[in-house]
Amino acid sequence: MKNKPSKKGISIMQRLLLPMLLVIVLESVLFAVTLLYGGPYQQAVHNSYAIFDQHTASRKNDLENEMLQRWSNIEALQTAVDNATASTLARDGLTYDDLSVDSRTTSDIFIQVAPTLITIMRKNSVTGAFVVLQSENETKPALYLRDTDPVSTPADYSDLLLERAPIAVSKSMNIALDSWWSPALDVGTMDAASTSFFTVPMETAAANPGMSAKDLCYWSPPFRLSSDSDRQVITYSLPLMNEAGEAYGVVGVELSVDYLCTLLPAEELGFGRNASYVLATSTNGGRSYDHVADSGFLYSYQLGEGTPVRLDAALSGETVFSVENPRSDSTKLA
Repeated sequence: MKNKPSKKGISIMQRLLLPMLLVIVLESVLFAVTLLYGGPYQQAVHNSYAIFDQHTASRKNDLENEMLQRWSNIEALQTAVDNATASTLARDGLTYDDLSVDSRTTSDIFIQVAPTLITIMRKNSVTGAFVVLQSENETKPALYLRDTDPVSTPADYSDLLLERAPIAVSKSMNIALDSWWSPALDVGTMDAASTSFFTVPMETAAANPGMSAKDLCYWSPPFRLSSDSDRQVITYSLPLMNEAGEAYGVVGVELSVDYLCTLLPAEELGFGRNASYVLATSTNGGRSYDHVADSGFLYSYQLGEGTPVRLDAALSGETVFSVENPRSDSTKLA
């Protein structure tokens, strides 16, 4: 006859196994609590934020240096336009009030300053440069050049296009006309955002007599110069002042949004497709930002192209914040 299993043996096994399981569970809970709320986890989070902050701060400093030291360094162009305008008007016995679209005087001024305009574009690594003169009507005399490849500098002008200029400039400089070319800048057919690079410095100069031109400089928001199919750009411009201290036009440079995006390599953040750089501006103390340019996949996918960036809670000091997501309740680091 076979022996039956001992009930006492089974009871002893259960009594030994149950405490062992409880000890393992307790140790696991203690380990998880220590990891989540103790030093190692908090230190890991702090290190992650520090690396994130280091990358973004470095990129911010690079862009600021470019803006201040290179892109906005256009005093030589301003001087060249002032000298050419004053001497040409004196030669023809005219005044600043006589500047007009169809005059030979205006064409001669633009032909004289075009080489300096091109030099500034090459030296400053910008995608465009311009001179716009004041006139009595809404059609303004203008010389507006674009560089299709600011990184390279060919010996000829094969990478340049004229957006606005008298046809005499194209013939004299042997520069091709863009498909949106026009002999002048017609502000009457453009919206306020597209003309602010000209109107804001002019109006600010009129409202602040005696101020230097550099103190009246203006960075524009993104706009399209010609049509909805034209590329988006931002501009830096300042007023041209005559001997009487009156503004008679503006001079400036252009940066295409596409070019700015190349200066924001999101892959350096180390999150693959789950990261984006966003270049934005704020006028309300730094809690809400208007979109200028972006790189990477995350921004357009999560927030939507052109959506303002609104900061939420601070995650690490005053440099890393969560971002409000209008499409869901989740938040993304900024």
